[in-house]
Amino acid sequence: MEPSLRVHIAPVGYHFRRVTEPLIRMRADKVYLVSYRPDDNASEFFGRIKKHLSQSYKHILIEERFTDLWDLYACLGVFGEIIRKELGNQVFVNVSTGTKVTAIGGMLSCMFWGATPYYARVAYAQAEPAKIPASRSRQGVAGVRYHSRTKGIPPSRFSVHPDRS
Repeated sequence: MEPSLRVHIAPVGYHFRRVTEPLIRMRADKVYLVSYRPDDNASEFFGRIKKHLSQSYKHILIEERFTDLWDLYACLGVFGEIIRKELGNQVFVNVSTGTKVTAIGGMLSCMFWGATPYYARVAYAQAEPAKIPASRSRQGVAGVRYHSRTKGIPPSRFSVHPDRS
């Protein structure tokens, strides 16, 4: 019986070490780097991560996937496809990188298809500040629908500190 591979799914945002360090520490055999588009704001980090892994850790196979990182269903689709494709291997999902939507999608995917989520903590005293480029992609904020149970309830009832006025 062939030993299973340690496969990681890592959404790419603006963190270099949160993507690379778990791959090294957990001895990844393969990684799926997931990003929005090849030319998005995080493409510099995507390129740096690929270059670092391909030069210093040549044993790690690198696969690229692109999807809408702000669409939960798109994330679930890509993560689910990868997890099902890697059936028989150990699949890990980095829920500390990418968008909050990718973190939610990653956690749900782990629950649905049996992968293992992990969160890469940062030692902030040692961390390099990220150079976040000016936004070229998504503009504005999407609206949030209220649940039918909250319809008609005044916003003051949703206060974090209901005892404060």
